[in-house]
Amino acid sequence: MKNAERIRRVCKQFFMSTLGIGHSPISEAVRGCSETGRFDGDDKRGKHVAVNKTKDSELELVRKHIESFPKMPSHYTRQDSKKEYLDQGLNINKMYNLYVQNPPVNPVSPTVYRRMFGTEYNLSYFKPRKDQCELCTKYLVADDTVKREMKNAYELHTAMKKQCQDAKVVDKNVASQ
Repeated sequence: MKNAERIRRVCKQFFMSTLGIGHSPISEAVRGCSETGRFDGDDKRGKHVAVNKTKDSELELVRKHIESFPKMPSHYTRQDSKKEYLDQGLNINKMYNLYVQNPPVNPVSPTVYRRMFGTEYNLSYFKPRKDQCELCTKYLVADDTVKREMKNAYELHTAMKKQCQDAKVVDKNVASQ
């Protein structure tokens, strides 16, 4: 069959009601047809920037705000997880309210803030599940000046902790034999 034989003229109203479409897709298809009868036009879908897209500069301000909170690594599962923890007194609503108190030119919506927190960061709120060493916890959340003051005591403490862990491993091996 030749192309000319496959093309049939039909009523536009009949064609639109059969396919359940309006006149615009038909007009665009006819406008984009070449001499061969095939659509050679460009697909213009998805080529424009969304009107409601949040600007990169606004997203960067949100990132800086989230990163400004002090974080601490997990105390017991440090080897197994890269998750960091924020203070247990915080939650996403409090963080957003702090963000809005010093508003940038156009603050993002709570939904955008929450989405960025959930997708771009591996953060959670600190909920102690086991007994944790008070000295380690204080050192991890302290600022630089307090850390300098506590450095010797913390290093001595971690060395003793390492010795205890090594002794435990030795004892477990002896017990299993």
